[in-house]
Amino acid sequence: MLPTKPPRNYHGDVVPHDHPDIGNTDNLIRGISPNHLVAAATPGKLRLSSMAFSKSSGVNEGMSCDLERLVENDGRALGEWIKANSRFVGGVKLSVGAVRGLTLMVGYDPITRPVGNPYHCQVWGAFPDRSKKAMLAMAEWIEKPLNVE
Repeated sequence: MLPTKPPRNYHGDVVPHDHPDIGNTDNLIRGISPNHLVAAATPGKLRLSSMAFSKSSGVNEGMSCDLERLVENDGRALGEWIKANSRFVGGVKLSVGAVRGLTLMVGYDPITRPVGNPYHCQVWGAFPDRSKKAMLAMAEWIEKPLNVE
């Protein structure tokens, strides 16, 4: 079941909010692009950077994610969902409760165009380095690129 509709401003944009239908036991899926990977200590290997857990420069400056429960309820495999997006080389899972523990909000933000994504959420709030590093430490790989430690 989809979460209730998110709050919107007079332009129709979703406003930052902590959605009551997204529980602390839920998980978020964060797509990982090649830009989120940096050189590792091991020659020829890469590692995930805390930069992967930064807010965007979009309208509400949130960090885009998908709600794992919604993807799975639609019968989609998480790895396949990540691979379906050509921008991503991998994906990680984050606990909603742990993210909220960093004083961040997790809200529902479905995308309707240009290509729909009814699973889309945002993480909003301040993203100091300590919060990005905490998310890096808690991230669990769902789909891990071969050359990543």
